[in-house]
Amino acid sequence: MAACLLLGGATSAGFVGDVIVQVLAVAVLMVGWLSTREPVHGGRGSGGADRLFCCAVACVPLLQLVPLPPSLFATVGGRELVREAGQLAEALDGWVPVSVSTRATLLGFLAGLPAIAVFWCVSSLGTRQRRALSLWVLIVGAVSVFVGLLQVAQGPSSALRFYSITNPSEAVGFFANRNHFSALLYTLLLLTAAWAVQALRAFARAPAKARLEAGILLPMFSTFALLVILMAAQTFTRSRAGLALMIVALLLASLLAIGRRGDGQQSSTGFRLILGAGTLGIVMAIQFALYRILERFEADPLADARIPFARNTLEAVWGSLPWGTGLGTFVPVYGGVERAADALMDTFANRAHNDFLEVWLETGVAGVSLGAVFAIWLLVRSSGVWRRVEGRADIDVLLPRAASVAIVLLLAHSLVDYPLRTTALLALFAFCCALLVPVAGDVEPADARQARRPRVTPASPGPSMDPVAAPRRAAGVEWPVAPGVGASPPMPNADRPSVGGQSGARWGQGIEWPAAWRSERGSDEPSDGDGRAPGPTRAPGRKP
Repeated sequence: MAACLLLGGATSAGFVGDVIVQVLAVAVLMVGWLSTREPVHGGRGSGGADRLFCCAVACVPLLQLVPLPPSLFATVGGRELVREAGQLAEALDGWVPVSVSTRATLLGFLAGLPAIAVFWCVSSLGTRQRRALSLWVLIVGAVSVFVGLLQVAQGPSSALRFYSITNPSEAVGFFANRNHFSALLYTLLLLTAAWAVQALRAFARAPAKARLEAGILLPMFSTFALLVILMAAQTFTRSRAGLALMIVALLLASLLAIGRRGDGQQSSTGFRLILGAGTLGIVMAIQFALYRILERFEADPLADARIPFARNTLEAVWGSLPWGTGLGTFVPVYGGVERAADALMDTFANRAHNDFLEVWLETGVAGVSLGAVFAIWLLVRSSGVWRRVEGRADIDVLLPRAASVAIVLLLAHSLVDYPLRTTALLALFAFCCALLVPVAGDVEPADARQARRPRVTPASPGPSMDPVAAPRRAAGVEWPVAPGVGASPPMPNADRPSVGGQSGARWGQGIEWPAAWRSERGSDEPSDGDGRAPGPTRAPGRKP
C-alpha cells in the first residue's frame, strides 16, 4: 500500500514507479495465494467468491490477447480500418487478437495487478491487521498532503513535483494530476473521520480521571487536526469535482457518528466534531486560496472538452460491440473517430474523462456485465456494514462504513475524470472494497442475537448446593460457543454429579476452551485465571 501511494501517481502506464509496484504485487499475490489456500479454523471463511470476481476481471484483458482465426476476426466490430490496412499489407492471413494494441492491453493487465493483490490479501486479514493498515494509509496520505502544501509554497519550479507533465501551480502530492490528489484527500477524510469518532467514543466512555491521559487525548486531537488539514489542502488542489465531493464526503462522514442505541449524546457530539473540523479547515483555506478557487469556477461548463470526448467515445462504443477494442486502447481508437471540430490544438485526448464509457469501449459486453455484478456486490456489502453493529468493536464498524462511502465517491468522480486509472487510487479503491468483506470467523447476525442473551448470574450457594466455582474469564477473550448453550456462561452447577452419587457430565467437557483459559494440566476444563482448574467449593457454614 505504501509503494502504491508513493509511486503509483502517474496517469499512464509504463513508468518506473509502476513497474516497481507491479513486481511487488506479483510477490504479494504469491504469498496471498498460499495463505488463503489454508482453511480457516474457528470461524467461517470469507472472500472466496470475491476473489473469484477478481480472477474474472483479470481474465478480460488476457482473453483480448488471445489470437482469433481470420474467419472469426472478420465478425469483430470496429475493425474496418484495421482489416483494410491488414489486407493492403497482406498481414491478416494469420490469427489476430481482439485488442487493437496488444502492448497497451498487456500494460493495462499489469497495471491492475497491484489492486488485485491488495484486495486479495486485505480481505484475508483480521480486524486488528485491517485497523493497522488503515493507520498506515493515513500516515502515508498525511505525508503526501504536506508534500502538496510545500509544492504550492515553492511554486511551479518546486523540486517536489515528481512528474514533468503535471499541474505546475496546484498541489498534486505524489500524483501527476490535481484531480487525483483531490480524490486521495476526500478518501482520507472518510477514513480519518472513522478514527475520530472512535477516539471521541473512547474519550466519552473513559472514567473522568483517565480522560486526561495521552492515550485518550492524543488520538482525538490528532484526528481532529488531520481533518482540518485535509479540508484545507483540498482547496489548494483547485479541483472542482474534488471540492464538491469533499463537501459530500464531509456530510456523509458525519453519519459515521451515529452509533448504537443509547449513544445519542456521543452521536451528536461526533456529528458536531466532524462538521466543526471541516468548517474550520474551509475557513482557514479561504484566507489563502479564495481567489484561486473562484478562477476555477469562472469557466463555462458547457465549453468543457469532456462533452465532445463523451460524445465521440459513445460513437466508438457502438462500433466496437460486443468485444471491445482492448484494455488500454483508448488513444488510438479515439483518434480514429474524433471529429475535426472537436480536435484540440497541439493536444490529443489521453482519456475519455468518463471511465464508465472508456471501460465500455475497451472491454465491451464483458466489462459492462462485470460492472453490473460489482454494483450488486457493492449494494449487498454496503447494506450489511451499515446494518450490523452489535457484537463488533466500534472501529470495526466505522472503517467499513467509511470505505463504502469512499467507493461510491470514487465511482462518482469517475463520471467526469479517471481517478481509478492511477495505481495509487486503484489500490486504495481495492483496499476500501476489501474492508467490506467480512472477517473470517466474524460473528454473523444470528449468532450475535444469541450472544446478546442476558447472562445468568449464579446465585449465592445455599445449604443444599455444592456448585463448581465459576471460572474467571481472561480479559479480552469471549466465552466460547457451546452446543445448546450459546456464548454466555451457563450456571456453574450445571451437569454436576448429583448428591446421590449418580454420575453426570461435568460442565466444561467437550468445549474447545481458549488457550488463555486452559489449565496447566492440559485439561479441557477452564482454569480459574491463575493456571489452576476450578474445583468444588463448599457453601458457607457447611462441613466438607
